[in-house]
Amino acid sequence: MTKKEKMQKLLRNTKTPISVLKRLSRNADPLIRKGVAKNSSTPVDILIKLSEDPSEDVRQRIAYSRRTPIDILIKLSEDPDWLVRARVAFNVRTPMSTLEKLSRDDSVKVRISLAQNWNITMPMLKLLALDPDIIRTIVSKRSYSMPGSIIRELSKSTNDEKYLKEIYRFKNIPIDVLFDIKTRLQINDRDFKYSIKWNEWSSTNIINGLSTKRKNIIISASKYLHMFDK
Repeated sequence: MTKKEKMQKLLRNTKTPISVLKRLSRNADPLIRKGVAKNSSTPVDILIKLSEDPSEDVRQRIAYSRRTPIDILIKLSEDPDWLVRARVAFNVRTPMSTLEKLSRDDSVKVRISLAQNWNITMPMLKLLALDPDIIRTIVSKRSYSMPGSIIRELSKSTNDEKYLKEIYRFKNIPIDVLFDIKTRLQINDRDFKYSIKWNEWSSTNIINGLSTKRKNIIISASKYLHMFDK
């Protein structure tokens, strides 16, 4: 085993003595200090010290850790490195007031990271979803969980074709919104049926309340819908 391999094993070992972790936290190699930050047995006081590390990689790891004290996360939310702030935005321990501040961060990548934090409020999520640079991430990560009322509001916020196509990808998009976007983007019936078959908000009552023409379009794709499964 090489010296490097021995060092990596030592850093991964949760039974590594605290005295050793403390010594390694002062190592000149930032990768070693990052390894100390990743070790779940590293004492909080060492994590606090590493939060001021000159290496962005080390601070990113501290910002990502769920063991990092809240006051340190708040401090790191103002870090000059956007990746550090992005890790804070993603951390489920970050307080709501800090998340709200990060929702207005100059870096779109920080806001994209924030959109993936399941602790953010619906108003905050809606604000983020209005950003064309973020909507794709939200559709990808929250395709089944975005409230239909918010999807409806988002669809009315713009006529931008690219944005509406992203909205169209929500798996739980309300049927009426689906039809509205179909009309606005002039989506042909064949492609529309493909979207219908994945729709999770469809219900027999909603379908029965549609016009005959709209109902027939959905029924023609019914073999794909879970509600018609026997």
